[in-house]
Amino acid sequence: MAADWQKEYKRKFISAEEAAGMAKSGDTVVFTMGREAFAIGLAIAARKDELKNVTIIAPHPAYDFGWYDEGWQDSFKVKVAMPTATCQEALDAGRCDLIPLP
Repeated sequence: MAADWQKEYKRKFISAEEAAGMAKSGDTVVFTMGREAFAIGLAIAARKDELKNVTIIAPHPAYDFGWYDEGWQDSFKVKVAMPTATCQEALDAGRCDLIPLP
């Protein structure tokens, strides 16, 4: 029985680049609460020039992958729930949006 889940895990396991490659223009990419998956964030950011209008939801951003910078808005629309120092300047400048919490 134990070998079954391990085999299934290996079958489903993909690299960060493969995961990021699944994102298409117009998609929404949601990171979990806490720190973003670093390798996936880097891989998605590396596709800046090929992606357009991708919404990034980073509830509590910890890393700056570049999408908070001026000039990235055509590729990524970033939304955060709890601003941090990572995104505060972009939030103040209107380069990312705040998700209101209930």
